[in-house]
Amino acid sequence: MIENLPFTRFVVILKGIEQKGKIPFGYVKIQAIVDTVNFEIVIQGLEETEDKMTFWGVVKKSDGYSPVFLTALSKPQKGDIVQFLSTSRFNLFKSSLKLSDLFGFAVAKEKKGEPNFILIGSFDDSSLYEMERDILRSFEKGESKKNGDKKDMDNHDEKKRWK
Repeated sequence: MIENLPFTRFVVILKGIEQKGKIPFGYVKIQAIVDTVNFEIVIQGLEETEDKMTFWGVVKKSDGYSPVFLTALSKPQKGDIVQFLSTSRFNLFKSSLKLSDLFGFAVAKEKKGEPNFILIGSFDDSSLYEMERDILRSFEKGESKKNGDKKDMDNHDEKKRWK
């Protein structure tokens, strides 16, 4: 977690999650001056796909770490993304999050609105394992809940038909 100092600079190394034998890697360089935050996002080793790339902040909630959408990233060029972004320190990308609320970052590929997290990084390396576990678990729960809802609807329709 970053303190609210007038000037601060951090680099967060992004750990890749294996995807089809490839492990992407990268970093996020953060520089905060007064009320402006500049991000330099560098990601390498991506496979070139038509998926939308998104940048997420990671916050800590009572039940663990949770990702919060911040912004979309540019399309990979030859498997790499290099992007410079600037935003307000006290309302990151209009998400109503402050820079000091974040514990780390995540990058996801999105297809049909479903995020698939491929990179995760933390300000404090000791919490990286917990962060990765919580993010992936919450994503899987969301998936299973959606699938369960669909099955419930199918069962409901089946019962309705037989009445």
